Amino acid sequence: MSGTGQRAAETTRSKRYEALLRVSQTLISIRSSEELFRILAQELRAVVNFYVMGVGIYDERAHEMNTTSYGEPGVPLQAPRFAPEETFSWWVYQHQQPLIIPSLDAETRFPAVAEMLKNRGVRSVCVLPLTTVHRRLGGLAFGSLEADAYSTEEVAFLSLVANGRKSASSRSSPTRWRWRWTTR
Repeated sequence: MSGTGQRAAETTRSKRYEALLRVSQTLISIRSSEELFRILAQELRAVVNFYVMGVGIYDERAHEMNTTSYGEPGVPLQAPRFAPEETFSWWVYQHQQPLIIPSLDAETRFPAVAEMLKNRGVRSVCVLPLTTVHRRLGGLAFGSLEADAYSTEEVAFLSLVANGRKSASSRSSPTRWRWRWTTR
């Protein structure tokens, strides 16, 4: 790699980790999951290629995937209800590994969700499992207008974001969050 290319890569990497640091510092005072993911969508937009970001949290008692999606710039979008088994977040909840879909045109496992995203212009998706120290939560999804948008490097960085762990700051209220970043 040339000196200029290496400096550009280092600048990009530095900006990504600065965004991660800003998010982690801000999240200390966050009390609701809605605010947490809105801020996450705003901060990450500057360093990650995504058109939409979605968060799916599985409610075991109701057997529902509660989904919130954010467009530009971190504004909530209307997300239709799907059966949990029809969603990307359910898949990562069950398998606890990333799901990378380089082209929604070729995706056959999630026809309803893929069609809805394609209608919004999304061409590729990266979904990561969300977990706490104590349990699985759901999935954190990123959708791009570009096909094959999520490289190994992108997935590694986004995994740092998704590997944020919810601490037990409030056992009585699932919406009172304290986020602590960890790496594996």
